[in-house]
Amino acid sequence: SIECRTADRADPRDLELVRIDEVPRVVIFGEPEDRDDAAVVKAIFATVTASRSESDHLMIAEVCGQAITRSLAEVFDRRLLTVDTNELLALVMAQSVRDQGMGQLLDQLTSYRGSEFYDHRVPREFVGGSFGEMAWSLLSASPIGLVRSAEVYVLPPASMTLEADDLIVVVDQTRRPLKFAPLT
Repeated sequence: SIECRTADRADPRDLELVRIDEVPRVVIFGEPEDRDDAAVVKAIFATVTASRSESDHLMIAEVCGQAITRSLAEVFDRRLLTVDTNELLALVMAQSVRDQGMGQLLDQLTSYRGSEFYDHRVPREFVGGSFGEMAWSLLSASPIGLVRSAEVYVLPPASMTLEADDLIVVVDQTRRPLKFAPLT
């Protein structure tokens, strides 16, 4: 499940207080006033310092500098996934031109009307089917991604085949069971 916890991201003692060891993934965003990636890198090292078990955490961090991304990849290997939000935003905007309904999804994502990110297991009836089939059948939320084996896929291809252990990432106003249109 996705939980939001707030702490001083650069202080390992604060991270211990929010029980950083109990979560499988840690997402670290930059702040608008950050001039470079230094605060994010500091937060990554604070997360590692506060963690007692090294292999259990997947860290996902917003890093814009390519040299820093390469350096972090050498140090943390598969424990860290870096995301360049400028590049991601450009991809989402390009996708919104091609996909019907993407403009509405972008409005939901960028507005502050109470929507949150939630993850759900793929329902049995969609295992082996495509992400697109599941997305078009979903009535109660907006699917925006998929998590598979610690890999995060934002706006995966509609043809991507769903597996039993996949998690669907949706935008919704509350955590509630997903509702789907009847399969025909």
